[in-house]
Amino acid sequence: MVAAELINYMIPPLKVTDDAHKAVVWIEEFRCNHLPVVENGKLLGFISEEAILESNEIDKRLGDFHLEGEDCYVSLDSHFY
Repeated sequence: MVAAELINYMIPPLKVTDDAHKAVVWIEEFRCNHLPVVENGKLLGFISEEAILESNEIDKRLGDFHLEGEDCYVSLDSHFY
């Protein structure tokens, strides 16, 4: 199995212009800990519910948060072990 086969398109990415409230709602709806944040189709990193709740700023734009995994990179044809 390669990385491209593991992508779940049922979980949509958030945009940097989305607010933290939307992220929390989606995290709860999709029952996950992190969601991807994109800008112009490029992955910028992941936002976690914990980071949002710790900031206590539910109206803050996601682009203003420190995103996790900013340097993360996986080739689509990388094998998953």
